[in-house]
Amino acid sequence: MERSGLSIIYTCYAISIFCSKKEFDAYHHEIGKVWNYGAMHGEIGNLHFYGNANFSSNDVASVGSDFGGGSHGMDGGGTD
Repeated sequence: MERSGLSIIYTCYAISIFCSKKEFDAYHHEIGKVWNYGAMHGEIGNLHFYGNANFSSNDVASVGSDFGGGSHGMDGGGTD
């Protein structure tokens, strides 16, 4: 993502989605950054998984498979 010129915040959110807290913390410790896994994971859960901060990458994949019609944002499923 950084090579594409995107903000590092996108990387942090992606890591919080697809990695465990332990992996998230280890990565950020290694690069010398402090980010809050719980806050980021919770924000994603609130916005995209009906407040479920305990979502998994399987949940992300199922929401992704619901996209259609050129949609680029996650809405947690449902119909229009």
